[in-house]
Amino acid sequence: MKQIILFLLVAVAVGSCKRNAAVEPSAGAGWTVFELHPGSFDMRRTKLDRTQENTMADIAVLQFDAAGDFVKYAYKAGPVADNRIALDLAAGTGQTVVFVAHVPDGAPFNGFTGTLDQCRALTRSVADEAALTAGNAVVMYGEYCGVVAAGKTQAAVVMKRAVAKIELTYWVDIPDAADRHVSFVLKTVRLRNVPQVMAYAEPTGIYPSVTEPFGDYPAVQVAVQPTADRPGFQTWYVPENKRGVGTAETASRKTAEALAAGGERATYLELVGDYTKEGQKLELTYRLYLGADPVKDYNLNRNTVYRVEAVIRGANTVDLRISATAGGGELAVEDEAVESETGEVAMGGNRSSNCYLVHPRATDQEVRIPVLRANEVFRDAFCDRYGLLAEAGYRQKDSLPEAAAADRLWEAEVLWQDNAARMVEITQGEVRTRYDEIRLRPTGVAGNCVVGLRNRTTGVLAWSWHLWITDYEPVDYAGDLPVGEVHQYGGWMRDNGRFIMDRNLGALTAGPYGSGSWGLLYQWGRKDPFVGAAGSGPAARSWYVPDGSGGFRAATEADWTKAAAGTGVNIYRSVTDPMTFYVSGAARSWTTQSDGLWRDETKTLFDPCPVGWRVPRRAVWEQMTTADAMWEETHGSSHAGVQLWNIVLAGPAWYPAQGYRRATTGAVADGAVRGGHWSSTAVGADEAVAWIVSNPVQLPGAAGQANGYAVRCVRE
Repeated sequence: MKQIILFLLVAVAVGSCKRNAAVEPSAGAGWTVFELHPGSFDMRRTKLDRTQENTMADIAVLQFDAAGDFVKYAYKAGPVADNRIALDLAAGTGQTVVFVAHVPDGAPFNGFTGTLDQCRALTRSVADEAALTAGNAVVMYGEYCGVVAAGKTQAAVVMKRAVAKIELTYWVDIPDAADRHVSFVLKTVRLRNVPQVMAYAEPTGIYPSVTEPFGDYPAVQVAVQPTADRPGFQTWYVPENKRGVGTAETASRKTAEALAAGGERATYLELVGDYTKEGQKLELTYRLYLGADPVKDYNLNRNTVYRVEAVIRGANTVDLRISATAGGGELAVEDEAVESETGEVAMGGNRSSNCYLVHPRATDQEVRIPVLRANEVFRDAFCDRYGLLAEAGYRQKDSLPEAAAADRLWEAEVLWQDNAARMVEITQGEVRTRYDEIRLRPTGVAGNCVVGLRNRTTGVLAWSWHLWITDYEPVDYAGDLPVGEVHQYGGWMRDNGRFIMDRNLGALTAGPYGSGSWGLLYQWGRKDPFVGAAGSGPAARSWYVPDGSGGFRAATEADWTKAAAGTGVNIYRSVTDPMTFYVSGAARSWTTQSDGLWRDETKTLFDPCPVGWRVPRRAVWEQMTTADAMWEETHGSSHAGVQLWNIVLAGPAWYPAQGYRRATTGAVADGAVRGGHWSSTAVGADEAVAWIVSNPVQLPGAAGQANGYAVRCVRE
């Protein structure tokens, strides 16, 4: 018998057992070292705490030989210290070792003597959510495939949760409700068509069979009515339910009928409430089918978070997801809709956003970017608000269509990045409708990359997204993380207890040890970043653009387009040309209609922060005193900045003097001298509140919106 020491890691996606790729062996005869780099399971508004979702205990271990025959069973009771477990296993090549966490030392594993395939086919009956999370934990499954050698073998095993998590955020926001004498009272939210069987190993194809038992979770009574500013939240854990892809062409037609085979078993959210108009009441039932996109996908995969946002704006019987039952007379139902957005969360989330956190070493995970938000700037209300009628016809020619057309094709491309080596591989770049998505994988290189979606015929960019490729994975609590911290400021800067990142948006480090903490720069109200200063001199940081032959060339300041600030049309142009910096001259704003581009009360279409995060309000700093901050140059003048000490947990917080881009010229300036940090709070038509880090320490104040400053994101 030989000893094998395994490191049990928790990750986002699961796959079939593949032979683990060896990296450079460590010293010591008989040791084989494997290194895997899993992502994280996002912890936003969960029922289980972080430890219970990530630590492992009560582990059943089954060994199988190269032929798939049973060799040995072992069991580790209680928690696994440091996620490390030592086992005495039989030596051999082509071995498969199965690990199942949070299970008892009994059936179906203790006493099992079947084959590996039979082991992978084992299931567990789960009558309800309590059974699924028995012991206040979720089952995890992982496999090691490879050699159990003479001496010791050291390997990493990726453990995947055998459940999916549903996070619902819901609002009620009926336009002009008081003037129209209408109201809506949400009564219950519920999850329906939930499988009552859970597979330990990930099954392939459609699962479970329609003949397996399904049930509904209990309806949750809505005690506090949600509003436009105060949403409600609910979280569920469910067994995976893979139902396939349907035929719907729009989100409003994503129903059970749009999924021909097994549609009656697809999991959906049900929201029930009373819609009243002039004293007449109608009970509305909203059904939102879950999956990786809002239109066609009906799959709930294990170890995946599905975030759903539902905004109830009224009654609309044209929407096939809504049914109505009248009570108390006739009621004219107006053409209003439920807005919903769902997304598979991988590497920090895939809810629709302008920025995605991507782990550089998660090269086996696909980042999926929905493109639907690209059409927001073509809506009539948006165009009318910002005066975009001047460019006749642009709404139609540049918007993404409802259905595919032979002459309408967009393609994703890298616009720029701050590393000379390729940072992402685009695995699915062609887009034909507004419901498609871009798919890409990181190559292992950390940094920042901007990807755009360009019309092949006109050359116009529909939208662009910032990929923040970093091993920093912030969560919604304050404290230490595997890399970095999340802070909650005390006293001043509390802003209703929101959590705030320990670094600037786009930064790769957080401490006062170099320009890696400086991050990227933004004009106020814009979603797209610019690189800042390289150091204490006038030079900008290195950045790179495609060279036309599949590689990248070093870019210069000339590659940023400079354009004069002006009318609201610049809002549209800032979307179609995100590499244009608008210089203000005598004015202080880059557009005459910046109202609402960033807002205090909500995250907006142009917010540059990742999923679940937003630009901070002025309340983050408004009670600040100079005694709370201290200027430091202890690591050399090129690493100057301010330390904040009034931190509830972790800290201190480092705010670097990263410099800025001048509103008047667009040039970088004042690296290691001062650096602005934006809030979402506008001051008049052309200024916004910012904190300018400098020596001596200043209090926050108004600054021209055309300046390029950093952003420090807070939790939504």
